[in-house]
Amino acid sequence: MHLSNGVRRAAACLFVAALMTLSLASGAGAGSLTPTPAQAPTDREPLWTDGCMGWERTVKPPRCVFGDPNGTFTVALVGDSHTSDLFPAFSKIATARHWRLYTFVKIDCPFLDIAINNADHQRPYPECATWNTAVLKRLQRLKPDLTFTVPFRWIYPQDPSQATPAAEGAAIGRMLAQVPGRSVVMVDTPFSSRDVPTCLMSHSVASCAIPETQVMEGGVKVRELAAAQAGHATLLNLTSKICGGFPCRVVTDSILMFRDSHHLTATYAQSLAPVLDAALQRILT
Repeated sequence: MHLSNGVRRAAACLFVAALMTLSLASGAGAGSLTPTPAQAPTDREPLWTDGCMGWERTVKPPRCVFGDPNGTFTVALVGDSHTSDLFPAFSKIATARHWRLYTFVKIDCPFLDIAINNADHQRPYPECATWNTAVLKRLQRLKPDLTFTVPFRWIYPQDPSQATPAAEGAAIGRMLAQVPGRSVVMVDTPFSSRDVPTCLMSHSVASCAIPETQVMEGGVKVRELAAAQAGHATLLNLTSKICGGFPCRVVTDSILMFRDSHHLTATYAQSLAPVLDAALQRILT
């Protein structure tokens, strides 16, 4: 049977695409990802290196402004490293829309009004309370048009009676209620029981996907809904956009989405800008 050159080229392209898919599924194509699994752990948003991340002992928020410093619409990112995760997307949006973008983010320090323990060291974390008090004062002076937060699902209140997703969410909402302007609480980004880049070094992309039970554990949605209700804020859930169904993907368009078990890579976070922008426009109109 004689095949035209066009048919042969099309068949060849399909064959190559099938090989690439098979290679990635077998784990052999992990090096073709952006970032690669070896690069992912350090693929962080610039707030980690530009002096705009509050470290554990930091109690005074730095003055960090991005986007258009002369913009007339002001956005504040407030919370722990899961809020910081989305900075690449917000930075891109703020630049395109001429927003002034302020960041008030601190390690293991959600924006809430109860005493907590440090998540990594399980010690009292008074620096978080001092930081949040200072941030609240800054926000009340700044009067942002929009305040945005993403609370990490594992919070450790010192008072056991506060150690429920609903109580933790209410503590976040009470802080947001004191900030002028509109607020958005986003449902926490997916969590995996495994370090995703490490998994991809020896397993297929499919086998490193995150089960729905892990994505939704730790009181996810309950905490954020309570925060939105107490803070008169809008609840935003991008889980379906990020996961693309269940089990939750860890790679999309050859982009490795996670730099560990629960933080997004800066590369992937920046790619979320169109999705986040569309969601924010719906909220703001």
